[in-house]
This record gives sequence, C-alpha cells and structure tokens, in this order.
Amino acid sequence: MFALRLCLWIGIGCGVAAADWTNLTGTYALDLSHSPAAKLKAESLTIHQTEDAIEWIDAFTDANGKEWKSVFHCNIDGNQCKVKDQGQNAVVTFWYNGLELMMMETKKDGAYVIKKRMTLSEDAKTLSVELEHLNPSGGKEVYVYTKQ
Repeated sequence: MFALRLCLWIGIGCGVAAADWTNLTGTYALDLSHSPAAKLKAESLTIHQTEDAIEWIDAFTDANGKEWKSVFHCNIDGNQCKVKDQGQNAVVTFWYNGLELMMMETKKDGAYVIKKRMTLSEDAKTLSVELEHLNPSGGKEVYVYTKQ
C-alpha cells in the first residue's frame, strides 16, 4: 500500500511539474496596432521550445528599412548563454516564472540590460511581451504578437 501511495505521489508530482511551463513554440508576427512603443516596420518571432531549451529566431525590419535577424539556442535554466544579437555580442538568460517565460539580455558589458516577460493568451493565439529597460532605466513597454 505504501509503495502504491508513493508511486501515485511521485506520478502526480511529476505531472504537476511538467505542466508548470507554457510552450511558446510557433511563429508570431508583431501586431503594430497593439504595440504602440514599437519602432519597427515589421517583426517575426519564431520560437522552438522544449521544457529546458529554446531556439529563438527574431527577424525584423527597423524604422529605417534595415533587416536584422538574431538566432539564439539556449537552455531555459537561468544560466547565461552567449549570443550575437543585431551583430553585437550579448549574454541572454532564460528561465520560468510560473507559466511565464523570462529573458534577460545584457550587451556592452552591462551598459544595456533588458528583461522580457512572455505570456501566452489562454487561446494560445496571442503572445504578450513586456519589455523592461533595466540599464539604462527606461520603464516598461508591451509588445503584442499574433500567432501565424
């Protein structure tokens, strides 16, 4: 009987742990009408995610018409991941905060630091990204993406 209870407890515990993250896998287009802070002409964000790793592909056209593409392959464990973002060396860290995926990005030896909080809508059709400028301090912006 004890073994049965232990198996049930372990099984339920593992099931809860596996459900405590949101899979953001998909391709999203920036919704400029719901992202007033955006200074871009267009953006496409493609995410391939497992519980412990992410591939992040961000392709966008800036306000001047220049096209950029950044590709990150990182673990989602709170450890730093060295990447190239817009041609610059950067350090990115991904982790979960409940059902939200968090990302911290540092460039120029800490002179530029942002934090992103990513939340998927209940119908999984909209990705909201709250971007907070930590250094230099500059407040928060919200970007809304629609799943394609």
